[in-house]
Amino acid sequence: MLFRSFSITVRHAILAAIFAVAMPAVCTAAPAADEGAGKPADAVKRGLAFLASRQNADGSLGRNNFQGSIGVTSIAGLALLTDDTQAAALGRAAKFVVQSQREDGYFAGQKGSMYDHGFATLFLAEALRAGKAPDGAKDALAKAVADRKSTRLNSSHLVISYAVFCLKK
Repeated sequence: MLFRSFSITVRHAILAAIFAVAMPAVCTAAPAADEGAGKPADAVKRGLAFLASRQNADGSLGRNNFQGSIGVTSIAGLALLTDDTQAAALGRAAKFVVQSQREDGYFAGQKGSMYDHGFATLFLAEALRAGKAPDGAKDALAKAVADRKSTRLNSSHLVISYAVFCLKK
């Protein structure tokens, strides 16, 4: 399963994204009679399908204060990477992230922060490594790590080092 090929940190981010998006709906909706039956993998697939169903028209994921968040969209994108049946949602999320990049290589939307930039860089690096990156993602990732001063990260930062590794493949 592709999910197991990701590091434990990425797997935790995937699960956190599913729970963050799904929890408000879970707390307000009554479960169907057949829910909960099946294998854990089925539950993950249902969670990813729910996550994809919550995608905004612009490709971002997140509601309320997090609507249009590059960081939240990137974390959700990491989760969507694990399920080939969610390729369309993954593509829309990746396109949203790529289009949010500024001229200096920094990923910053309405509320741009290093949180957004770090998760966007990790998401695009993972998508590139998995062979699921959209057009323009490799160039965007290269631009994001090219000038460490403009990204406010140094060479020892884990995400930058990982992104450079993925670009070399």
